[in-house]
Amino acid sequence: MPGPERSLREVFLRARYEVELGASRNVTLRPGLPLPASLRMWLRDDRHWAMLTAWNPRATPRGDAANRRAQARLERLLTEGHPHRRWLPARSCDGRGGWVEPQCFVAGLAPAAARRLAGLFDQRAYLHGQVDSLVKLRLRRQPAWTGGHEPVQNPRAHDECIP
Repeated sequence: MPGPERSLREVFLRARYEVELGASRNVTLRPGLPLPASLRMWLRDDRHWAMLTAWNPRATPRGDAANRRAQARLERLLTEGHPHRRWLPARSCDGRGGWVEPQCFVAGLAPAAARRLAGLFDQRAYLHGQVDSLVKLRLRRQPAWTGGHEPVQNPRAHDECIP
């Protein structure tokens, strides 16, 4: 993995991922560790879950107004046509308060659907897993930009999944 990709990978691994389970109760997720028991209970019969954001596409900072609009669109997509889909507010942060992004912890979102949503919002990384497995950090490969409007994805390039 080249230098900038390795550096970005480390940023995502060091980040704090927190899910709001109540007004004053946050639960922390860590890639490579089991999903906390309180979230397993909240998921009930849902086997899969994902934690997604629409903020800062391609891991590139952009203005709060554009980020808020994108996040509102993500939240609409999570519920439109899915009246029974449940999700909790969440966030990722650097632990020092210098970087915070709202997230959605989504119940019942299969891996392919999570990948599609992350791609729709051009996200470099997201968390996902199954109730009885370890929390996985999925790093999406950066597509090659050819100067046109659409990125060109190497069909042989695979995303990295940690662990």
